Amino acid sequence: MITYRKLSADGAGKLIVAYLREHQLEPTKDARFEGMKDDPTLEGGGRLNTYYTGRDGKGAWGPNIGPRIANALGLDLTKVPSDEGLARLFECKRADTGEAWSNMGRKREVSGIDFTASPDKTVSLAFEFASTKAEQALIALAIHKANDRAMAFIAREIGLARRASGDNAYIEEGEVAWVSFRHYTSRPALQIQDGPDGATASVEVPVPGDPQFHIHNAMFNAVATESGHLGSLDSARITKTTSFLFGAYFQAELARELRALGIAVRSDDRGRAIVIEAIPERARDMFSKRHQQAEKLGKAFAKRQGLDWKDLSAAQKFSILHNANLAYRSKKYNGSNEREIWREQADEIGWHHETVLTEKVYPEKTQAERYEIAFAIAEKMLAEEFRTAAVIDRDAFRTHAAHGLIEAGIQEPEDVERVADLIEERGITIDGTHVHFIKEEQEGRCRVATTEQIRVEKEMARLADISTRTREGALTEEAIAAAVARSGLDFGKEPEHGKAQLAAIRSLGLAGGLGFLTGVAGAGKTTLLRPLVDAWKEDGRDVVGMAIAWRQADALKDAGIHKTYALTPFLHKIETGELVLDRKTVLVVDEVSQVSPRQLLRVLELQQ
Repeated sequence: MITYRKLSADGAGKLIVAYLREHQLEPTKDARFEGMKDDPTLEGGGRLNTYYTGRDGKGAWGPNIGPRIANALGLDLTKVPSDEGLARLFECKRADTGEAWSNMGRKREVSGIDFTASPDKTVSLAFEFASTKAEQALIALAIHKANDRAMAFIAREIGLARRASGDNAYIEEGEVAWVSFRHYTSRPALQIQDGPDGATASVEVPVPGDPQFHIHNAMFNAVATESGHLGSLDSARITKTTSFLFGAYFQAELARELRALGIAVRSDDRGRAIVIEAIPERARDMFSKRHQQAEKLGKAFAKRQGLDWKDLSAAQKFSILHNANLAYRSKKYNGSNEREIWREQADEIGWHHETVLTEKVYPEKTQAERYEIAFAIAEKMLAEEFRTAAVIDRDAFRTHAAHGLIEAGIQEPEDVERVADLIEERGITIDGTHVHFIKEEQEGRCRVATTEQIRVEKEMARLADISTRTREGALTEEAIAAAVARSGLDFGKEPEHGKAQLAAIRSLGLAGGLGFLTGVAGAGKTTLLRPLVDAWKEDGRDVVGMAIAWRQADALKDAGIHKTYALTPFLHKIETGELVLDRKTVLVVDEVSQVSPRQLLRVLELQQ
């Protein structure tokens, strides 16, 4: 997967650097060309790993950074990134001089975006427990190559500078730059403030963690165009859908690289990641327990020394967290470092790993075969999306095309769009019905609905119209007034609000087959339901509550509704006959906007 976080330009750049470097000193030499300290002719593994991956894990410029963006940001690509230069960049300043980036008439609030690429846990364990440094380096290289291609893909998506506005708006393509940091461990990230008045940053703290190879790619919020303009990244292109697309593309590229190494792999059960078959499930489970007690340990450690956590500098907090970590480890494990402890944990479950290089041979597939496999997988995923969503982004076609290519195999970035085009041209099958797509531009994004969805919504509107016209089920004015009086609620304490609540009670009570109530959070919607539930019960009605989730449904009990159900179990009980509704049943649906049109149509059909 690939997750992302925006980096604030107002934060302390040094804290961001500390987070990315994992509190290590910056490298002074290029590790690819450095031998072991005692004997340069000996190889300890680190240099081999670095040679193959092209970086030493302490930070490296992204590959193929263009001259325009390098000049605009003051980057010296012939040298490893320095702490000072990076700290400046994370505050929207040139790396070389510390001067503000050009074209800063409109202040940039975001200095960059951290795209973090993480393979499946099985890949991390295959790397960590590889029996030789050479195998470890090969797996690391596969992850890095997939990461670099994914970042190039992202750069094409968001490396666009928006110019002008309104009818004169246009987009310029440009060059972007990023710096990558390789991390091996997943640890909790805490909000660390540098003293009582200093900047606060999310910092990965040095506490016991789990093996998790991941790469932080901090892409700077700058796009250097051919015209000489230095714009910002097109961050509007980063949506929930495209973030999944980026992650799926990374997984597809990683699958390609692992297969090339002869490693036996398959898609996970959800079809969203590539996993290594040789790593057992018990190992995955053992090393997926991230320790979350870090801040609690640190604060307790500081308190025992008579220190106030909030007054400590960032450096003091790091030191305390480190010492608290040592105390924790010494009580439970004999290992002197995390890797020794991980091996103790592997011994606990009887797992002794050797290699994943099994020389598995994968049959060649033609382009047409790959596209058909990817289409079939994407079709199922899209059908699942449309079961709960009326409209989706067209980018979802690309996302699920990339998911399909994890299993089918990817050869080039254009494969994603070609499979997405196939989806759009052919349509998909949902619950046995073949549907086509209807596209429309909404707020600068291409949105898609299905022909079946349009049919569902039209039928839903027809049935809703019938329900609103019927008077059957409406309470009388007298019954409503009597229930309000019995409730003991004080609607006069806040006259205006109380007046609105009484109007809502009357409106819902007088509604026939269908009524709606809209109110902001905390407006007292559950409270005003109480007299209505009382009136319905007094009139001999059976009141049933329903919501998307059990937690929401159970909250309706506060209004006096004793029968409550989550949506899916509710519909299932109806279909199986376990729950019977009749003309005397009142169904109260909480957060009806969260119910999909198809599900709401089923409820309206039941009413008819």
